[in-house]
Amino acid sequence: FTGAACDIMTCPGRPLECHGNGECLNMATLATRAQINGDPVSYTYGSVPNDHLRWDFDQVRGCYCSSGWEGYDCSLKSCPKGDDPNTPHQFNEVQTITCTTDFNSIETPNLQFTFRGETTITLQSTHTAQDLEHALNQISSISKVSATYADSSIYEGAVGLDLDALQICRSSTTQVINIEFLSPTGNVPLIKLVDDTNIDGISIMETIPGTKEYRTCSGRGLCNHSNGLCECFIGYASSDGQGGPGLLGDCGYRSPVELERAEIYY
Repeated sequence: FTGAACDIMTCPGRPLECHGNGECLNMATLATRAQINGDPVSYTYGSVPNDHLRWDFDQVRGCYCSSGWEGYDCSLKSCPKGDDPNTPHQFNEVQTITCTTDFNSIETPNLQFTFRGETTITLQSTHTAQDLEHALNQISSISKVSATYADSSIYEGAVGLDLDALQICRSSTTQVINIEFLSPTGNVPLIKLVDDTNIDGISIMETIPGTKEYRTCSGRGLCNHSNGLCECFIGYASSDGQGGPGLLGDCGYRSPVELERAEIYY
């Protein structure tokens, strides 16, 4: 305990609270940092004066870990997560963005998106699906998504397209763009719109719920919390997030070489 009256809890971790890998916060502040499925959800705790049921709002404290750290005292390095390669017939999350605008305003319409508390750069409605994909892949809460036009006849280099065919928002018709989540996997929250200046109509909806896992070391290895690296079981190796070989270090790839070694071993 600490404080003038020794009535405030200290946080675990020595010599620094939370081992220097997080913040020591009271219950009231921790409530404002709450998340559901990675999405920030601000609660209040102890905001009502003289609430005897919330007497501890400013006295009980805990660690709020920085990204890449976990545990009650933020002493454990987090390991990569991914899809279990032994559970087939599952799907990536797909979210669909539809947008239309008449482009009669003086300023070009702007768009800005957020996912799990991270916000993209500001895009203009005249940008393309490729620009949208790049912007989403630049935020830390997304490892990799792909953005494609729902109309398969629309792609860069296609002949005879309308002038606005590649734009995120169209005036001649409604543009439809599919966002497929390659990593993270699982049933992720919706992308949200934080800026739609001068946009006439835009919507974001889940069209295919993500049914893949998003487990530490893909459930096919053990996390070494001292260095944040997965130690894969025999037969498994680093994947690309979609079951193929890659650099994610998540044990999500069924390696033919390693599986052959495993059969010989057993």
